[in-house]
Parts: sequence; C-alpha cells; structure tokens
Amino acid sequence: MAIMTSVILLAALCATPSNAAEGQPAPSAETAVVPENLGVVGEGLFRGARPKGDAQYAHLAKTLKVDTIVNLQHFHEDSDELCAKYGMDCRKFPIFLFFANDIRFDWKSFMKAFDFIIEQRKAGRRVYFHCAYGSDRTGSLAAALMIREAACGKVFDRKELWKKVDSEMEKHNFHGIYVFLRHSIKDWVFDFEANEDWLCGNNAGKTLGAAPGLQTGETLKKP
Repeated sequence: MAIMTSVILLAALCATPSNAAEGQPAPSAETAVVPENLGVVGEGLFRGARPKGDAQYAHLAKTLKVDTIVNLQHFHEDSDELCAKYGMDCRKFPIFLFFANDIRFDWKSFMKAFDFIIEQRKAGRRVYFHCAYGSDRTGSLAAALMIREAACGKVFDRKELWKKVDSEMEKHNFHGIYVFLRHSIKDWVFDFEANEDWLCGNNAGKTLGAAPGLQTGETLKKP
C-alpha cells in the first residue's frame, strides 16, 4: 500500500507543471498565445505547429501579419471559422508521414506546397506553414525554402549550408526516425545540381527526374 501511494504521488508530481506550485494555472495549447515551435524561415515566412484556439490565430494575423496559412497535415483541418474571422487564406496540402519509406511520403503534395508558398511570397503575402508539431513535414519544407534562398543563383559552401539547415532542423525537433527524409534533405544540398530545377523554379513544363524522394528510374511531372 505504501509503495502504491508513493507511485501515485510521484506520478502526480511529474504531471504537475512548475507554475502550478506558484498557484498559477499552466497554459494549455488551446490558450497559449503563440503557436508551438514557432520560427522564422525568411522575410514574411514563418513555421510552427498547428495553430490552436482563437488567441493563436489572432497572433498570426495581428502580430505576424500573416495572410496565408498552409497546412501540411493529412488528417486535421485548420479552423475555417477562425481563418475567416482574421481574414487569412487557409490552404491544405496533405502529407502523410510514416517513419518507413515503404509508405510513401507524398512528394507531389510537398512540391505543390513549396510552389504555392513561393508564389504567395512573390505576391507579397506573408505565409505561416505548419504540420502537427512543426518538426518534420514542416522542417522538410523549411529546409527546401532555406536551400532555395541560399543556393539558387549564388556561390555557396555546401558544408556550411548543410550545417545551417541541420541546425535549424535540430532546433525545431526534427525526429531522427525519419532517416529517409533527412537523407533527401541532405542530398538537396550536396547534390544541388540534380535538384536545382525544382528548388530554383526552373522546372516549368519539365519532367523532374531528380525530384525529391524518387526511386531510381522514376520521374515526377511538375504538379
């Protein structure tokens, strides 16, 4: 009985947020003002976790001046009501993510999101893109956008660029189980010439033989 009581007490202590001891309720994901894992990818371009609750949508619209939200989640939708309330255009490019490569990452949807964000920025619209936690699908898209900005039409140091991209992935909790995805991102840097067409937007009307995630001999037409 004493052992069971100790276990219950220990579990309660581990589950108690530190500010509860100060008599203040811990903010939930629904009441926090800023979306989790929020980061800046570039000018007018933000990344993070799925926005939850009125306060987070308000923060995106009013503080960050976001015009467009891009949702990469497969099973969850953004709030049409809150998107309309704050005047943001909310789009979805669903990507199902599994740790094994045999259940295929949806590269077509990924590239549609990539192209869409580029067009939005060209039009001067500020964009926030997210998945569930802002780590893996979001991290992959952020990496592609970072590489585009640093490498297209420029002389760049591949080791230094990879170091920067890898650091950002780690900062935003990219999960090590997605080995195939990490390898793809690394290839975009070190085998840049094979990926230059789709990364730099020179692929209009072409077949992308070197598109991300393709197996040997496969081709992917630009969406």
